[in-house]
Amino acid sequence: MEKILLKRITNTVIKNTEVENAGFKPFMSCELQLQRMKMFLLNNLKRNKPVYIVSCDIKSAYDQVDQE
Repeated sequence: MEKILLKRITNTVIKNTEVENAGFKPFMSCELQLQRMKMFLLNNLKRNKPVYIVSCDIKSAYDQVDQE
């Protein structure tokens, strides 16, 4: 039952979230997200468009997640 629910929930989340929101999605690594951000920055710099970045350190948030 758990596997069925997980599969259904995962499919729903993937279908209903933006590609930029990659947290806990299969095949969506931090490295991929960093590369996307780099490409976005370079494209905007070429076009002389302003870029604003907000960064949050959520390292402590993962201390609260059950790892089992």
